[in-house]
Amino acid sequence: MKTNPTPPIPVQGYLWMGRNIGIKDQSLDFGVLAAAHPCSAAAVFTRSNLPGAPVIVGREHAAKGTLQAIVVNSKCANVCASGPQKRSKYNPRWSCQLQQE
Repeated sequence: MKTNPTPPIPVQGYLWMGRNIGIKDQSLDFGVLAAAHPCSAAAVFTRSNLPGAPVIVGREHAAKGTLQAIVVNSKCANVCASGPQKRSKYNPRWSCQLQQE
């Protein structure tokens, strides 16, 4: 993995972080960009017929036209799950809550 030797330049009113939280390997797999106040927002999502629960909930939040934070994870697919996670197709908020636990 390539790293940027130049640290990010702070932007007043915004905070961000990226770190490894152990989803898979040692690379960065979790990030947050947060604003001090709600901001105008637009988003682009997958066109898949089987989007994961975070995509469904993210679409709902972005449709409001304002966001205050964006959370990104990588190396973690949660679509077409079997077992108890299968409920995520029918209850995306339950699946997002499960991801937090």
